[in-house]
Amino acid sequence: MLLSQALKLAQINQVEAAHILNVTPMAISKRVNKNSELKVSELVKLQDATGRNLFQSSTQDNNTRRDRIEIKYLNLGGTWNEKLRNPLVTSIWFDRELLTNIWRKNPENLRIVKMIGDRMNGGEYPLKNDDILILDISEKEIINSGIYIFSTQNDDNVFINTVEKKIDGGVRFSFFNKYYPDKVYTAEELEQLDFKIIGRVIKNLSLTK
Repeated sequence: MLLSQALKLAQINQVEAAHILNVTPMAISKRVNKNSELKVSELVKLQDATGRNLFQSSTQDNNTRRDRIEIKYLNLGGTWNEKLRNPLVTSIWFDRELLTNIWRKNPENLRIVKMIGDRMNGGEYPLKNDDILILDISEKEIINSGIYIFSTQNDDNVFINTVEKKIDGGVRFSFFNKYYPDKVYTAEELEQLDFKIIGRVIKNLSLTK
């Protein structure tokens, strides 16, 4: 959600938001001017401080609702539903224009998941445990290198990390973390692992510049 929209829903001004988020009013003003998105943790802080439901408030305004789209959590079934969910967030609302005209994504293919594990928490832009991620479940093939969520062993194991397709059909798993070296599997080994792409991560909502 954009910071400017959150301020309207929370019915607070920029100075009050700065106090709640423990930043300067100037920092808030700059983010409003840049149409900056809020981190989920920031939305939770604003919601707790104001007592207003910022995740669901947009459903109460029919005129606003037409311009927004609800993105829900990925449903894998079984125990993975609990591991990939953030208990504070059931769904997130986005501007329709942001999804379709800027991100150029079909909203029906988008889901949110929670980052699991610390393997990707070693680089300049890490994925930390419990980060909220936007996933495009239409991307089932590794065409370009990227961060994917995938399963192995008949969906018994689920992972989120960088995946790169090799010319010979194999796959390289990269973590950009000195504690976790790259892993390379051949096409035959992937078949034995029952390797299955669930979707490609397109956005980390817990990161802001």
